Amino acid sequence: MHRGNISGLVTGQKSGKPLIGASVVIIGTNFGAASDNNGKFVIQNIKQGNYKNKISYMYYKSHYSDYFKVTPDSTSIINIKLYYSSSDSAKYYKDGKNSRCSIKMPNKKK
Repeated sequence: MHRGNISGLVTGQKSGKPLIGASVVIIGTNFGAASDNNGKFVIQNIKQGNYKNKISYMYYKSHYSDYFKVTPDSTSIINIKLYYSSSDSAKYYKDGKNSRCSIKMPNKKK
């Protein structure tokens, strides 16, 4: 049927730890996945061809891959290390009172 799969692992470049819930999207398609509790992802049933993907995760620089080839009845392995970005304009924190997530914008310097 001329379809294949991609799978891989998303980790932090410095820590080497898996990034849980990282977004992996095949550019120009409706295919994508989120990394699991071990940083692993699988995208199945992709039409044969050459593709690029975008991998993103909060507070890390998005990564755009080089072209990778999907071949029938096989799985292409793509492992990605994302770099932490300290230049985000919003800070993410957990509210200890009711355990909800909030966004706090830093004060602008005058």
